[in-house]
Amino acid sequence: MALIVQVRRGRYVAWAYWLAVVMVGMFGTMAADVLHVGFGVPYTVSSGLYAVGLAAVFLPWRRVGGTLSIHLVDTVRRKLFYWAAVAATFAMGTALGEFTAYTAHLGFFASVVLLAALILVPAVGYTRYGWKPVFSFWFAYIGTVPWVRRSRTGSPSR
Repeated sequence: MALIVQVRRGRYVAWAYWLAVVMVGMFGTMAADVLHVGFGVPYTVSSGLYAVGLAAVFLPWRRVGGTLSIHLVDTVRRKLFYWAAVAATFAMGTALGEFTAYTAHLGFFASVVLLAALILVPAVGYTRYGWKPVFSFWFAYIGTVPWVRRSRTGSPSR
């Protein structure tokens, strides 16, 4: 319902957008947890599966829409691609965060430090090496999700 409300908006409306973010974030997080807890899929595998899923959203979005810029998410088609990317990002980010903390045995603190450092990569790439803004945005956005998940909950669903 939150996505329907958001997609039908002709412009940015804060409450509708953030409600959709929360709902899509919960869905993506649950998708990662269900694969692991419900079906026993290791986080190494689910992280890769969701990365492939994210690529499966980005490739046609770029081909059909001409850009992945969030500034041009102005049609229903682009909005659907955007929200599919957000959902895949949350699922992959959750699986990756769980992987670093548990499978890689880094624990909570080291996992947060590692994932926070990952966010600096696109900032440096953009400011020092001229990375394109859209690439830098999505790199940072994707890198942010597992960090936010770790710092928000402290302990994942298991």
